[in-house]
Amino acid sequence: IYGVLVTIPSVICAGLILPKFLGNLERPTPSFLKADQPVDMNNLPSFGVSILVPLIPAIIMISTTIANIWLVKDTPAWEVVNFIGSSPIAMFIAMVVAFVLFGTA
Repeated sequence: IYGVLVTIPSVICAGLILPKFLGNLERPTPSFLKADQPVDMNNLPSFGVSILVPLIPAIIMISTTIANIWLVKDTPAWEVVNFIGSSPIAMFIAMVVAFVLFGTA
C-alpha cells in the first residue's frame, strides 16, 4: 500500500507537472545511437518470436518447479532439471536463443 502512496504523486508530477516546466525540449540524437543503415521493416522478427524469447526463462523455471513435484530429490534427473531451471542458466538459454533467432548483428 505504501508503494501506491508514493507512485500516485510521482506519476502526477512526472506526467503532468514536470512537462509544463520543461517545455518542448528538442535534443539531438547522439551519433552513436543512430543506425548506420536504415532498418528493413520487412526483415523484422515476428510478434510471436518477440514475445516468446523474453518468456523463455519464466517457462523454463515454471517447468522446473512443476517437474520437481514428480522427480525424486537428489537423483541425476532432479539435479539436471534444477541446474537447467536455475535462473542464471535459464537466462543464458534465453540469451542463446535470442542470438540465434534475432541474429548477433
